[in-house]
Amino acid sequence: MSLDLKKKFKNFLQKEGIQKVSKVLSPTSHLAGGSSDSLVPSVPILPISRDPDAELRSHPSDPEVDNAIITSINPSFFGSDDGDQFDPSLYELEQLPDVLDREYIQSARQRVLKELTVVSKKVFQLILEKQCSYTGEIQRVREIEDELEAALFTCKESRNDMRIAKQQFTTKSLGILANYRRRQAGVLLLKSLRTIGTLQRTEIRLREMLLEGDYPGAIQLLIECQQAAVTYNHFKCISELSKKLQETQENAEEQLDVALSKVCLHFDERHYGKLQRAYQLLGKTQTCMDQLLMHYASAIHNTAFSVVHGFAELCRVDDQPINLQKKQYQDLCSCLTPDIFLPCLVDLCKALWKILLSYRKLILWHKAMSESSEDKEGEIYLNQEYVNQKLQNGSSHIWQDIQTKIKTFLLAFDFTGFKVDEFMQILSVIHSLKEVGFEFCESESDSLQDCIRQASLRYFLRYHEAKLDELRIFLESEGWQVCPVRSDFDACQLQEFKFLSAGESLSKQTSPTKKKSCFEVYSESGTPFDIQKEESEENIYEQEGRNHISEKCTDEEYNKYDSEDHSDNSVIITNTTLSIMRLYGRYLHMMHLLKSIAYDVAVCMCQLFEYYFYTIYVFFISENNEMPIESLTNAQLRVALTRIKDNLILKDSDSAIGNGKVRHPSFQDLIDFKDEATLYGLAERIVASESAIYISSQLDRLKTYMQAHIPESNWESIAQLIDQAVIVSLELRKPIFAGVSCKAVDFPSIVSQMDKVNWEVKELMSLHSSYVDVLLRALQIFSMKVGTVSERVNIPTAVHSVIWEQIFRLCCRVFVDGYSNAKKCSNSGRGLMQLDFTQFLSKLEKISPISVKSLPDREYVESYVKAFYMPDTVMEEWLQQHSEYTSKQLNSLVNCAMQGNKRSKQRLVAVIDELEKSRRVAAS
Repeated sequence: MSLDLKKKFKNFLQKEGIQKVSKVLSPTSHLAGGSSDSLVPSVPILPISRDPDAELRSHPSDPEVDNAIITSINPSFFGSDDGDQFDPSLYELEQLPDVLDREYIQSARQRVLKELTVVSKKVFQLILEKQCSYTGEIQRVREIEDELEAALFTCKESRNDMRIAKQQFTTKSLGILANYRRRQAGVLLLKSLRTIGTLQRTEIRLREMLLEGDYPGAIQLLIECQQAAVTYNHFKCISELSKKLQETQENAEEQLDVALSKVCLHFDERHYGKLQRAYQLLGKTQTCMDQLLMHYASAIHNTAFSVVHGFAELCRVDDQPINLQKKQYQDLCSCLTPDIFLPCLVDLCKALWKILLSYRKLILWHKAMSESSEDKEGEIYLNQEYVNQKLQNGSSHIWQDIQTKIKTFLLAFDFTGFKVDEFMQILSVIHSLKEVGFEFCESESDSLQDCIRQASLRYFLRYHEAKLDELRIFLESEGWQVCPVRSDFDACQLQEFKFLSAGESLSKQTSPTKKKSCFEVYSESGTPFDIQKEESEENIYEQEGRNHISEKCTDEEYNKYDSEDHSDNSVIITNTTLSIMRLYGRYLHMMHLLKSIAYDVAVCMCQLFEYYFYTIYVFFISENNEMPIESLTNAQLRVALTRIKDNLILKDSDSAIGNGKVRHPSFQDLIDFKDEATLYGLAERIVASESAIYISSQLDRLKTYMQAHIPESNWESIAQLIDQAVIVSLELRKPIFAGVSCKAVDFPSIVSQMDKVNWEVKELMSLHSSYVDVLLRALQIFSMKVGTVSERVNIPTAVHSVIWEQIFRLCCRVFVDGYSNAKKCSNSGRGLMQLDFTQFLSKLEKISPISVKSLPDREYVESYVKAFYMPDTVMEEWLQQHSEYTSKQLNSLVNCAMQGNKRSKQRLVAVIDELEKSRRVAAS
């Protein structure tokens, strides 16, 4: 059949016959029986027909055969997940062959009919399986309807019961209230009768109560009498009594005001409670607060004047007929002498403290009254809230008045004439006063700080300049011997650090625990300005040195003492180091007492280290002047030294010392740096370097504590100074011990012995060269001398590492220099080079106190020797990558390695020349 014929047949089916075919093939066409509203369709009954297809549809089916038929059906007949429309008619037509016959069409028709029958039966079967579930759900719906009806009935019954209960409760409550009202009326009537009976006896009793101090009772009685007098004013005797009661009230208010003024100096809770109840009865609670605040202002002025006047009288000369009582407060302060300044300041603060303590107790009393009030909206509560707000605002005014009195007192003196201990006591008093102010009203006491800051900064900078010059004198005569402090020595043990909390270290002090308020500590007795007793003397020195060990101690005990005395944990400091630590303690105390100059104090603390560090560098590096400075220091160390020299060291062109700088140290010849027996002052070098590291570590330890006192905007610069101090102090070891390392062995003589070695041997040698033994013997002797020095001073592991790293680096330079002097070298000679260096490393492992594997520059020698074996193409790239070798060493390598290749030798020599030119340009 042609394609056109198929299309025409399809159109015919769609237009006219497709509905008939669908109706015939539809499963609903085979349903028989059952009503239209039945929940489940009945089993289909196939009609009897002579049509051969009817027999096919009515024939009993085999489940396995049916499942096989369903499986064989194209899944597209059951629908597509992607939503595409599937045309079964077109699909069947497309399956027809081009040439059709009747038998094929009949066979296809029967196949499709059979598939339809099997699918229809399967659908009916699934419907029957779900019938039970449907019936069960209908039953559940009916049960829910019954439960809802029961719940509705319960709600109606409950509402009826509640309505009855409400009616019965209200009726009874009204009866109770009526009875209570009648009782209250009877009480008021009885009270009125008693008042009328006692009116004639009231005047005498009022006077007695005022004399006894029972102000609330007197006012209460007075008010009751006045109210009764108004009620019975038509009687002549009551009218005359009203006038006397008015006079008595005025007298009572005057006595109340006098008693109120006494509260400013001494707060008595019981006495003040009576006063408040009296003013409350008078309805003058707010007026009372206004009067009380005025009394506090007067008390501050009178107290300050009285204290200063008393000390001024002590300073007055007998032949001066001046009446100090008529002088102003500011003039009285100017009459004091410096020796009386500190005692007067302490007494003045103590006297003003009593006023602050009284006011603080006053605030707490009113606050407790507000919290205990049950009626949070009544008039009494509102009055209390007004009073609390008034007192809260008044505290800042009171503190401002006290600041003004103290500021006036301080401005009358010049602090520069005081000794440092007296100055510290003054700062301590002012610091305590500021803490009191902060706890009193959260005030930073800016006025007081501004007053003391300039004077204190001027005093401190002058003191610091003096201490820097004193430090210079100490360092110029320093012998760099170990100060014999205890093995458990800590900076906190110094007397200057005793201002820290007892039992707390410097690191713990950075995050202090919350302490009690001074108003709690000194609530009953004492003041924050009481001078504390000096604590016991410090105990930081060793009681017995090594030379004082008992002669009866055993060797084991001696060795134990020796190991403890020379442990890595022992403190290596000098007497000058100890002096700097004492200054650190005193500077920290100033920082703690006066936060406004904390930044300047921190800078000066760093300057103390910097001058100590600079002095050590100048003293111990000056004898290494034959060595280039770049080989002894790194860039960071050089930058730090330059900055210290420019900012701290006084130049010849500077005219005076008073510019924050100090003179360059002038040393005495106390150490012989040429004495080989002492290893060129190794012990003194160790003491100097380790003491500088100790100071920097203490600075770093104090960093967090200092940060808590320095403004965040200024902290970054201080942190950089401290971090740099730690770094450069560690780097200081290298140039200091270079003066020992470079003299540990006669390195030039070793190179001379290497020049005598024949590197053009024909056979590989089994023994290493003799110069290796000479070098190792020299290192062994040096190690023994170092051990002798360790008996005098402990040598930390880090110092051992620095010294032996420098020696090993110099030895590696010697090996490369010696190998580069070889004019000719055979393969066996190159093997001898490797044998010599390997033997050196093996023997050095037994001599060096640190592992040879961790020492630097090992690859420096091994890479140079391996380069002898490289071909010319590889060697050119190697030359460009290894700039650590000199041009002489590289030229010698090329000459030996390219003995038979003149062209390659010339090319590689040209490469070396270009590299040397580039190196010089980069250096310039």
